[in-house]
Amino acid sequence: MKIRLDKFWLLHDCLELKPCMKRVGAATFHPKTVKHIINNSNLNFYFLQPTYRPHDSNFDLNHKYQKHLQYQVLIHPFYGLPGHLCFKSLQKIGLTKKITMKKSHWENTTLNAWGLGWECLIDSIEVCQITVFHQICGLKAKHPMLEITYGLERLELVMINKRRLVNRLEIPDCYINTNLLECCNALVYYLKIKQQLRNHVNHNFYSNYFMFLKLIEIYNRISTSRKLKQPLTRCILNEIQDKIRIIVKVSQ
Repeated sequence: MKIRLDKFWLLHDCLELKPCMKRVGAATFHPKTVKHIINNSNLNFYFLQPTYRPHDSNFDLNHKYQKHLQYQVLIHPFYGLPGHLCFKSLQKIGLTKKITMKKSHWENTTLNAWGLGWECLIDSIEVCQITVFHQICGLKAKHPMLEITYGLERLELVMINKRRLVNRLEIPDCYINTNLLECCNALVYYLKIKQQLRNHVNHNFYSNYFMFLKLIEIYNRISTSRKLKQPLTRCILNEIQDKIRIIVKVSQ
């Protein structure tokens, strides 16, 4: 499947990008793409990114994969019909089933980004996400940027009619029991990294950005544990958003 997607996007003038080796919760956090976006440079990339979301769950309600693969495509600037390109790529991999598009405004609070999005559903299972960015890192996008994210595991399972297996993958085994002590330890670690970021903010973009990714990972652990009061959690989020703005300012 990846090979056929690679061929399709190569024909659309996209270049292959190596995946980020750090732990990220979504392919959008790839440092190369963020740096290109904040510098407002042209980019046409595709890449396969392992993502980790052990703390991104509503406990006992909707358990997601702890680790899964996202196939990501980024085109900037983009003008046209985003759904048309996505449907053509899905046809290229041999998908013949009916696709339903559901409008969903995409937002990521830690990256301080949002955009107009659509979920691509097959038999009510989301297999692909299309997003046209309007803001990233707190900066308003000067030109529209298209992001298409494929859930390769789900696509493969849907194509071979294994719907039950898709549901079975989202099981309570992904439950992470984060107690108060772990939450306090995460908070202490957060303060240490925050201090490091403050001391090294004048260094290169990547070292600062990797520390920023660590802050996000710790914030996700703290917020999903629900052990701290909401105002304190919100304060931590505001500080993380301030840090990405500082990193962006230094890099421009």
